Amino acid sequence: MTSSQRASHSAALIGAYIALVVTVGHGASDPLAGQEATDPVEISHTGEDMVLDWDFEPQWIVGGYADTLLGREYAFRPGLVDVDSRDRVYILQQSDFRVVVLSDDGELLRTIGRRGNGPGELADPIGLSVAEDSVLSVFDWANGLVRWHLPTGEPTRVIRIQVRQPPWQPRLHVDSSGFVFTENENLRGADPGSSDHGMRRLNVSRWTPAGVERLATGPAVDRVISEYPSCGIGVRSFPRMFEPVAGWDARDQILAAVVDAEYDIRVFEAYRPVMRIKRTVARRRVTEEMAIRDVNASWKGRISSLCVVGAEEAVRRMGTAEYLQAVTDLHISPGGNLWALRGRVADEPRLTDVFGPGGEYLGTLPADSPFPLVMMSADRLLVAGADDLDVPTMTMYRVFRQ
Repeated sequence: MTSSQRASHSAALIGAYIALVVTVGHGASDPLAGQEATDPVEISHTGEDMVLDWDFEPQWIVGGYADTLLGREYAFRPGLVDVDSRDRVYILQQSDFRVVVLSDDGELLRTIGRRGNGPGELADPIGLSVAEDSVLSVFDWANGLVRWHLPTGEPTRVIRIQVRQPPWQPRLHVDSSGFVFTENENLRGADPGSSDHGMRRLNVSRWTPAGVERLATGPAVDRVISEYPSCGIGVRSFPRMFEPVAGWDARDQILAAVVDAEYDIRVFEAYRPVMRIKRTVARRRVTEEMAIRDVNASWKGRISSLCVVGAEEAVRRMGTAEYLQAVTDLHISPGGNLWALRGRVADEPRLTDVFGPGGEYLGTLPADSPFPLVMMSADRLLVAGADDLDVPTMTMYRVFRQ
């Protein structure tokens, strides 16, 4: 983001301090202009989807069974991939305790880090982030926040941190004062004497040397024991299928998060709430048929490496949430637009809404458009996928806007 874009983006969000609900339709101008107040604005968008005339063309791909550049031992997930200001790509390879660096056209440049507990070494790496001050940071559960200067890759200091549990997912956003992560908060069950394993909730939280601040708090969700007689085992499951996840993204001083089932995107500037974006998308009640389709289209009933069950049994044992989550993930583009990935059953088309820096609805991408792991400059994005043998891949796409 250029300095002029950043200034414009910040001005739009500062104007969001307003204590009323604004309802806008398609094609509306920035609804926050000229407003001043102390509470975050709520923007409710009505109307049907307006499909954007955007095309996505693949430029290069890494990973997959036949890859000779990186090999097959890679996972491409949010928090394991990031880019710097020159569009160099950083990939955390957890199994080899290192970060692989690619050029903006997908060529291997170098590796950073090695196994160990010394300067610039990793013992239990979880996620990475490239900060605005050209510093690569890796959250290492054993060592803390391990950091390197870019582009030289020289190790700097290790920041010792204290959080009760590892982040729930590898996604991190690191700045000069701390880092944002998804916190898995354990709660005591409603009946302490029962055989359940309590409850948990996912929060979008921020760690600083002064402590952990919860920015967006998710709903409390039960955890249950799922027994699978066909495999002869009992397994502690995560919460029921389709329970809300914590989706969020951060860029510069802007953070956006969703933590519950509603279409309710919370936007922060400098970690203070400034805006909530909502759409009147109909809530979808989860049915057993939807859950069975999701199992068959995604994880196919694989409970563990030694236990695979039918979709009907998996759904019956795990149970489901009442409603599909309206938005499951978010991404902020270099220009300040916000991409919101809508919740769905795994065999349904993927839909993504796009909002401007001031919260205005710009439209919805064509069905099954790629959703970014990371956005590069000049309308380029890195997208996770898999080949025909289910080996993870990462593709760089170019966006063409009509």
